[in-house]
Amino acid sequence: MRPLGASICAAALGSCVVAQDARAQATAPLPGSRPAPSVPNQAPATRLNPTNRTLEIYVPFVESGRRLGDILIRLTPDDQLSVVESRLVEILGSALTPPQIAALEAGRAPDSFITADQAAAAGLVLNFNPQRMELQAALSGPDQSLRRIAIADLDRTIQGQFIEPASFSAYLNVRGAVDYQHRGGTTGLNDPIFDLEFASRLGRFVLEAYGGLDLRDDAGFVRRSTTLVYDLPEWRVRSRFGDVQTPALSFQDAPALLGVSVERLYRAFEPQRNIRPRSFDAFQLNRESEVDIVINGQVARRVVLPAGSYQLDQFPFVGGSNDVQIIATDPTGRQEIARFSRFFDPLLLAPGLDEFGAAAGLRADVGLDGARYDSDDWFASGFYRRGISDSLTAGANLQGDRDLVVAGAEAIWSTPLGVWGGDFALSHGDMGTGYAARINYQLLNNAGGRFQGLNAVYETRSTAFGRRYGPDADGAPISDGVSWTVATSASFLVTEENIASLNASYSHGRGVTPDYYDIGTAFAFRWGDLPQFTVSASYRHSDRPEERGFGVLFGFTTRFGARSFASGEYDTREQRGSLAFNQASLHETNSYNLNARLDFAGDGVGGSAVANIVGNRGEAGVSHSTFLNESGEIVGSRSGLRGALSLATTGDSMAFGRPIHDSFAIVRGHRTLDGADVWVDRAGERYAVRSGRLGPALINDLTSYNPRNIRADAPAGPPGYDYGTGSFRVLPPYRAGYTVTVGSDYAVTVMGVLTDAGEPLVLTSGSARSLDDPDAPVVAIFTNRTGRFSAGGLKPGRWRLTMAGPIPLQYDIVIPTGTVGLHQAGVLEANP
Repeated sequence: MRPLGASICAAALGSCVVAQDARAQATAPLPGSRPAPSVPNQAPATRLNPTNRTLEIYVPFVESGRRLGDILIRLTPDDQLSVVESRLVEILGSALTPPQIAALEAGRAPDSFITADQAAAAGLVLNFNPQRMELQAALSGPDQSLRRIAIADLDRTIQGQFIEPASFSAYLNVRGAVDYQHRGGTTGLNDPIFDLEFASRLGRFVLEAYGGLDLRDDAGFVRRSTTLVYDLPEWRVRSRFGDVQTPALSFQDAPALLGVSVERLYRAFEPQRNIRPRSFDAFQLNRESEVDIVINGQVARRVVLPAGSYQLDQFPFVGGSNDVQIIATDPTGRQEIARFSRFFDPLLLAPGLDEFGAAAGLRADVGLDGARYDSDDWFASGFYRRGISDSLTAGANLQGDRDLVVAGAEAIWSTPLGVWGGDFALSHGDMGTGYAARINYQLLNNAGGRFQGLNAVYETRSTAFGRRYGPDADGAPISDGVSWTVATSASFLVTEENIASLNASYSHGRGVTPDYYDIGTAFAFRWGDLPQFTVSASYRHSDRPEERGFGVLFGFTTRFGARSFASGEYDTREQRGSLAFNQASLHETNSYNLNARLDFAGDGVGGSAVANIVGNRGEAGVSHSTFLNESGEIVGSRSGLRGALSLATTGDSMAFGRPIHDSFAIVRGHRTLDGADVWVDRAGERYAVRSGRLGPALINDLTSYNPRNIRADAPAGPPGYDYGTGSFRVLPPYRAGYTVTVGSDYAVTVMGVLTDAGEPLVLTSGSARSLDDPDAPVVAIFTNRTGRFSAGGLKPGRWRLTMAGPIPLQYDIVIPTGTVGLHQAGVLEANP
């Protein structure tokens, strides 16, 4: 559907004008905006609307020098200004107080508009600037309430309309491999092996299954896991039933289970949301000033603010030190500078937000022959974390089975001196009661200077903590060989491109396990366009003579453009080294990647190479590896062939293509395209996928709960074919499938000239309505300075054009049956 109304480029305004029956289309609200308190409205120096008709215009909405979005305004012939009330509230968001919102809603007219005078009565002054073609919101004088300033848009509200996924969808990924053994072991062609991945969505339920088909040694089909998944996106919670993986933190184990799990996953449901702390310190301005907010030497935002008290919000924290300067310049040029500093750890949660995970069931032993379960081996686990403040996050965890129970607690504390983290756990089981503890410290400097960062960790475990199994103990618990460990590292910037680091560690053994310590240093340097080189030297001391020694590791990395690089290293202690080359793929049709590696040591040399190509209907690769012993004799040589594809369906459509990672879309052409191939995300001769003789195109890389815009067209389609917007917006749920049809019956573009009494009808807006189908979309049209118009999105049949004016004019056109693409209507005279 296209919005009602039409756009015209009005000479008097230099902007696009929309007919009066247009409706505002909502766009994204941006956080951090504030309402403009009431100040006297100044009369415009020039006419806002020099025409003799009411105009509706989409213009930028600007507050304190910052563009917050677009809004539809109305200008009457006597320069009365109105705006769409719902869009005004949407843009300003939480900055409006409840009384202000109530006043705006009370002043809203039946057509959804509110006048500038009514907005001023609610505490908002709106002025239209015809020179800048923008709607400006003004601020009042001193306000002692604390105002929030959004430095960055960290809560990106998902906006707009999205097409719905299919109620049922399914896909099967098949990956196969076959090898030929030239030398070493059993020579000849090996039987192929296949990995299978199946997923199907019905309503809000998803069934996942993984397995394999191994034709070697008559292994046959092997089932690895089967899981039913149910999401609650509104709660950011995912539940799994069947074969599940235990969510775990700190000292918890994470075994595979046959049971149930539940987990809150912000990263899965809201990948665009920032769940880390964002608020910061407050500052005050005594007069209107231009304010620069500088974070770690970079200007994050520049804005003009009136006098008042402010608090920074939507703070884009980075790990480590966050050095902030507030530089306020008043109209006289006088500057005042306020400084703040805080350390931040990425594991911190914003105040009030929590994360949790829990699972219960039978332990699963997943091997080459599939999953096996012990009906007596029950296990349960859970954890909970919560943001207490901007600088403190804490949590607790518990897990156990019939033999062992482990309970723990954790905390992360960000201070002006760095970030501290602590984990503590107690266990009770076969070996009695034990404990474990870990303390982390991190000090990162992002504000400049030579010092880059310091990390330190201390960890200890008692003999009786947890449960450990020896390789020959047949499941009997044994003690951990290390009593406690401490390690630290620090890094320094030598020059702009060269960095050095120091590190040291000490481990205290228990029983027969010896004590040992390591000390070392590393230096990474580069000169101009030369490769980057690294040199690391270390010394290890142990009670065991064979584990003592001094060693140096040499390495280099050099890039060849944006996608390729080569690297190498040599370790004097181990007396082994390697050389490697990598070229990454663009992940589009006909792209490829290359990898080659050479390893050498005292006992021989090994080399391998892999080449993969990304096709429209699948992926394929070849590989070869050869190994030589110290005498130069080939002791092993193997070549391989790999392939992968996916078969997908949405019930009414089917396609195959590259393996699907999460969600997918089947893209097909409408019958009016007469079989022309549909290209997706085309850029010249490059494209992501395309349809063809083998059926519709398959988009394999949609990510759940992440919006995606799919662009599609048919380069060989009929001339003048109207694709509408030419794009489709999707917001996939977990493992969803879409059917996207490119083109429609409304694919005709009509061109012609409109006249009135023999004279061109210039700079006039209007609409086209079907006389045959009352449910057909209304199409916006406009004329230029010569009366010429172009109307897209029509279909064969009778249409009436209605053009705005003091006396609306009407024109009738007939599009012949079978017309596709461009239709020339010629010169049209208004109906009598």
